[in-house]
Amino acid sequence: MQASMKKQLQAEIPFLLVISLLSVVSALTYDAPEIAMWVGFCIAGYSAIANDSIQTLGTFLSSNNKVPWWLLWIFVGGYPRCYLRLWLDAKWWRHRL
Repeated sequence: MQASMKKQLQAEIPFLLVISLLSVVSALTYDAPEIAMWVGFCIAGYSAIANDSIQTLGTFLSSNNKVPWWLLWIFVGGYPRCYLRLWLDAKWWRHRL
């Protein structure tokens, strides 16, 4: 029991370091409300987006379990690539007009 708990704690070290770093950044910006507001907003925004992304991806993959896994991942990886390509093209054309 002792060895498995030690392994589990060692696996959590990166997460604990990130949480500690974010806590220190929050404490350092406490006296500057404008900066602290943006730090908190960025932390909360990232948390919400990361959580929703994982849930949406899991639902998509599990609901299409009859489709080959590699085809699903091509779609999952291709969609953001196409979106970014179209967005960058539109941005490029906007500066030319």
